[in-house]
Amino acid sequence: LYLDALSKAGREADAEEIYKKLLTQDPGLTDLREKLYRGYLAKKDFDKALAEAWAIAAARIESKDLDAAEELLKGFVAETPRSIDGRLKLSEFYQNTGKPDRAADEFVEAAEILIEDGDRDGAKQVLGRAVELVPTHAAARSRLESMQEPAAPVIETPPPPPPAPEASAAPKQPAASKQPAASKQPAASKPSAFEEPPALSEAFAEVEVLIKY
Repeated sequence: LYLDALSKAGREADAEEIYKKLLTQDPGLTDLREKLYRGYLAKKDFDKALAEAWAIAAARIESKDLDAAEELLKGFVAETPRSIDGRLKLSEFYQNTGKPDRAADEFVEAAEILIEDGDRDGAKQVLGRAVELVPTHAAARSRLESMQEPAAPVIETPPPPPPAPEASAAPKQPAASKQPAASKQPAASKPSAFEEPPALSEAFAEVEVLIKY
């Protein structure tokens, strides 16, 4: 009653601390843990709520109340449909209780959330776990195959062309025979400056003849 009064008075933080202390002393106080769980859900503190839900589920599994444990975890998933951790915890519960097909179903649901969030690598990993758990799980296999990157086409490199035959050397042309140099004609002798021209010599001869006769 005192704890309820604290919560109603707006002193949830004080009530939470008292709940934690009591649970530390006696973890089997499931009723207190459920109140703590509901309080976390109301505050949208989903990580803490899931931790409490899993602790409650574990206690119920130990007491062989599997249906109550399943309903609790399914209730958390319904409250937080995009909680990947919630899906994974529910999958773990199904694995521990011998329901691999349902566990694989939750893996597929978690993978879809990861894909929507842009985490394709995380989705592939989760789908791989589903296929490993149930190799014949059609939904998991189909979704995983659709996410595989297409193989790059193999481009065959053509063989190099054969080397071109070496060109035979062109036959050497015989060297052109040298033509003998034209013999130089002796240059015409120039009349000496002191040699009389022929006309003048004839004139002198005629004068001598006239003198004689």
